[in-house]
Amino acid sequence: MRIKLVAAVLAALAGGVLGGCTASADVPDGFTAGKAANVTFAHPEGWSTTSTGSTYQAELRKGGRLGAVLTAQRIDVQSGDARAALATAIGGPQLSWFGYSVQGMRDLEIEGAESSARVDYTYRDNREQGIAVGPGAGTDVAVVVPGRKVDLVRITWSRGALTAAQVNEIVSTIRYQEG
Repeated sequence: MRIKLVAAVLAALAGGVLGGCTASADVPDGFTAGKAANVTFAHPEGWSTTSTGSTYQAELRKGGRLGAVLTAQRIDVQSGDARAALATAIGGPQLSWFGYSVQGMRDLEIEGAESSARVDYTYRDNREQGIAVGPGAGTDVAVVVPGRKVDLVRITWSRGALTAAQVNEIVSTIRYQEG
């Protein structure tokens, strides 16, 4: 009898814990969920979004100008190391965005990913070609998924359009999703 009671309690606890583990549990209040390739994430509500399934883009306009952009997609890099993938991914911006400067790179822990890393940078570019108008800043997160494929989440924002806390909250929502 006692074993059945313990088993029932454990089953109820497991159901409550596992039942709460849904994608929506990772979406903070005031945020909208997004998905591209094998990553899910969330960004503040009120951004205009475009999604093709494998690519996702969200834009925040402020005063008629592009204030912030989030882009997520599978990139054409095969790597088992997220830092190496980021080094490749930032090559284009380093060469084409005016005043591009890396501010730091660090490893991240994203459950289920083979590896993941984050790079933060600033730039002075003032073109509106898929990035927020500079002077601005950006954060790229590379998530290496099984098969050595790399999903990249890139956030760029004009000075004052996002706070460091908002960027960190967006980054904290990035998850690997199988399939």
